[in-house]
Amino acid sequence: MNLIGHDGWINDLVFHPNGKYLISASDDKSLRIWDLEKNGVCIKKMLGIHDHFVTSVAISRKAIATSSVDKSIKIFELR
Repeated sequence: MNLIGHDGWINDLVFHPNGKYLISASDDKSLRIWDLEKNGVCIKKMLGIHDHFVTSVAISRKAIATSSVDKSIKIFELR
């Protein structure tokens, strides 16, 4: 079985407000967006968004915010 996922520990998970997506934050310095209506397939990988572990993620209808061990916060606009 070939499972596609993070290469490190998952530190946080949040559901998109519409309930269709799950967003995960990981020690591999990435976020992944999973489509729950398509059997949980990963539809977007945001790799290397921080210089260190991504420790948390928050989401609204307009943006995703992340924080990291590298002492930074990043905000990504949703389109």
